[in-house]
Amino acid sequence: MRMSKNEAPIAEQDVMPPKTLRALRGAIAKWKGIVAGTQGDKGTRNCSLCKQFYRNDDRLGCRGCPVRAATQRDYCLGSPHERWRQRMEAKVGYQESWRVCDEESRALAQAELDFLESLLPPGCNRTERKRAA
Repeated sequence: MRMSKNEAPIAEQDVMPPKTLRALRGAIAKWKGIVAGTQGDKGTRNCSLCKQFYRNDDRLGCRGCPVRAATQRDYCLGSPHERWRQRMEAKVGYQESWRVCDEESRALAQAELDFLESLLPPGCNRTERKRAA
């Protein structure tokens, strides 16, 4: 068992591997761009977490992804991304890249961003969270 700076024990499952943390920070950066209207959502094609964890195989799913760990479901089901995808499909249909198109889609994108930021390890304070992405 590792010890934190203040000598409190850190459970190994509470430590995010550096590669996973980089992917999470990349996903946060993507959603900041989507909320700001400077970037689109291309699903698995521009998600750093999907690039690392997505497997189009129901036996493997998204094993190791922090979104899956939080929702206990594969393919971002159970996360705010599910509602974003449903709204965008209903509003504009399938497109190569979905962008914020109204206040509701902006709020759903913000919910996804907030959710992803909530997955940052406990050691990341708000300043680190903003700087991380």
